Amino acid sequence: MTINSSSIPGNGIPASLKTSYSFSDAYNWLAEGWALFKTAPVKLFLFCLLPMIISGCIQLIPGPAGMILSKWAGAIVVASVWPVLSYLHHHSAFSVKSVFVAKNWLSVAVYSVTGVIVAAQQFGVAYALAGDDAVAMFFQMSGTGIKVWHLSLIFASAVPLMTLLIFAPARIFFVCRNPLRAVQDSISAVVKMWKPCCVIAIIQGLLLALAPYTIRLSVVLSGPVLACTWYCVYQRYISEQ
Repeated sequence: MTINSSSIPGNGIPASLKTSYSFSDAYNWLAEGWALFKTAPVKLFLFCLLPMIISGCIQLIPGPAGMILSKWAGAIVVASVWPVLSYLHHHSAFSVKSVFVAKNWLSVAVYSVTGVIVAAQQFGVAYALAGDDAVAMFFQMSGTGIKVWHLSLIFASAVPLMTLLIFAPARIFFVCRNPLRAVQDSISAVVKMWKPCCVIAIIQGLLLALAPYTIRLSVVLSGPVLACTWYCVYQRYISEQ
């Protein structure tokens, strides 16, 4: 599997010279992501379950500490998909070892505080919808007043911030940016490519909104494909910057 990062599908314009993006570019992004995903679908599915499993285990720690630690650790594990996808792209093979040989993990750990920030934003939405039941849900894993549609909005509310931050781990791993500069690079890239990024974000938001109705299967099944899609976007348009 090789992604030719020197040209844009269908028009031959060098990626480094592309200055405008259309909504339809999202289709090409998804097609490239699907092509990368197909090289190791089962292993990618299993690997992408790790954030949910690890976060779920840490949330068993009672009180706010468990929730905060789970979101921080979950963000670190989510970030680890970038070296895995890079190895898959360049070697056409899945390798968990690529995670352990990746560099700049301290900066990744610092950056992963954003996982707590995203969770805080979701808590704000939850509190606006359900009041004290949101506190019970987030910190005591209960909350009888939380409705299913509340959960849909809470899950989907994370998408705008997650999209703006999507390329930050790649900048930390691949070009050793410090966390702040990596976040700035990511936001700049998403704003520049806002039209197709909005399309992907809307798709992701709908899938997250469906999660409470599908026992999270909508996220489990689509997550690896979307991760591959974002990786291909990074490889094509951002990696040389």
